[in-house]
Amino acid sequence: MADKNLCVNCGKCAAGCPARIEVPKYIQAYQMGLYYDNIISDGKPIDCIECGYCSLRCPQKINALAVIRELAMRDCVKNSMEAAL
Repeated sequence: MADKNLCVNCGKCAAGCPARIEVPKYIQAYQMGLYYDNIISDGKPIDCIECGYCSLRCPQKINALAVIRELAMRDCVKNSMEAAL
């Protein structure tokens, strides 16, 4: 049986994103455990203003905001570590 909370790439979450983040691309990469640094998007997770629009619009009821926050935090940690080197 398929997980009902898997992203189906409908794009509803990204259609109104004020940070212009291609949310489905990041959600799918996160759910599949894939590398996401090379995703082409006008906005990156670090640009998220945490409006919650993505989570509200998701027909799969994915907490997209939580995923984008997690990816933004990973980017902050990575950038901090790189700056320390």
